[in-house]
Amino acid sequence: SGTGRYVRLLGTERGTGYGYSLWELQVFGTPGTGGGPVDPVDPGDPGDDCTTNAALGKAATASSAEGAYAAGLAVDGKADTRWSSDFSDAQWLQVDLGAIEPVCGIEIDWEGAYGKGFRIEASDDGSTWRTLRTVT
Repeated sequence: SGTGRYVRLLGTERGTGYGYSLWELQVFGTPGTGGGPVDPVDPGDPGDDCTTNAALGKAATASSAEGAYAAGLAVDGKADTRWSSDFSDAQWLQVDLGAIEPVCGIEIDWEGAYGKGFRIEASDDGSTWRTLRTVT
């Protein structure tokens, strides 16, 4: 858990010979409460809304896109569209939540070309990143 205006998935090791590909990236928190830094969200606090996908329909960018599989397709709420990267490591997908928001959970719906190793990062300004979770 943590806070940030931007949330990024940074692939560090591909699970296949392809790039990274995911159907949907969901960022759970309390959208619309932005306006400045807040205390980290405790997922066990019943007052926190850890069921709202704050990334849904927000602006997304990526280090690369394979063909028509653009970054925005990972946050469009559709189960049949996806983002897919170039076939190399160190690819990333990020979403702009529009304001600094609490982040209490992330859900990644990988396609067959999954990330074996990756980091979930957050940033208030899109430049300075802090690691929320590392998967190896």
